[in-house]
Amino acid sequence: MIDFSVVIPTYKHPELARKAIASVLKQQGVTVQIIISDDSDNDGIASLCSSFSRTNLLYRHHEKRGNAVGNWNYGLGFAEGKYIILMHHDEYFESNNHLERLKKEFDAGADVVISNVKVRLNGKEKRRFFPEIVKSFMLRCPSTLFAFNAIGPCACVAFARGAVPRFNERLSWLVDVEWYFRCLSHQEPAYLNDLYIVSQHGHQGQITQEINILQALKEDKKTVCELSYCTAAIKAALFLNQTIQSLKCFRYENR
Repeated sequence: MIDFSVVIPTYKHPELARKAIASVLKQQGVTVQIIISDDSDNDGIASLCSSFSRTNLLYRHHEKRGNAVGNWNYGLGFAEGKYIILMHHDEYFESNNHLERLKKEFDAGADVVISNVKVRLNGKEKRRFFPEIVKSFMLRCPSTLFAFNAIGPCACVAFARGAVPRFNERLSWLVDVEWYFRCLSHQEPAYLNDLYIVSQHGHQGQITQEINILQALKEDKKTVCELSYCTAAIKAALFLNQTIQSLKCFRYENR
């Protein structure tokens, strides 16, 4: 069986996707399948994939319906590896032994392996400060992630194939943390603080720049509160998240 399937949902931006794909192809010590699920309305990504001429790179075009999350789930449906990572086209592995280190943790008995993240905003590194002890606690108490996304992007999370649920396509702003909650609720995570995913921010077309955060959070909060597993702790975390985002918007508007 293939060790890893790395699913890369794309929408245009072949220059970003090239870096993501190249970082996977450079991985050492493991076998890997790359799945490109493409929402684009042109052939830029398809041409990029053809240029690599790699048998372990699978391109699939997705007929876009609704939000981008449907494309994520579409790509996951083609994964054949023992372990799975979903990595957006504006992210990449910093090191060439990223997957090899993840595999060692799985071989040692981990159910889920979490790596760290570096954010590059317009080419400059932007630090995300979560002390290791705090982050480790939050991973073992995943309801807290509804208040603060201490993990970062989905590419920081690796799972065994049978343990990966689909993303909730009704969500937008909270889609990541709701997925993390379901994945971590009954799993034992390992956390590698010195292993990094690089996430590139500030580029044209970035989804988080085109979304009304407060409106999306309000709608997602209502959706999450209707889910069967929603507890008082989750509702409290959502309230804290909404308060923080409101303060951020107030400060931005009154600079």
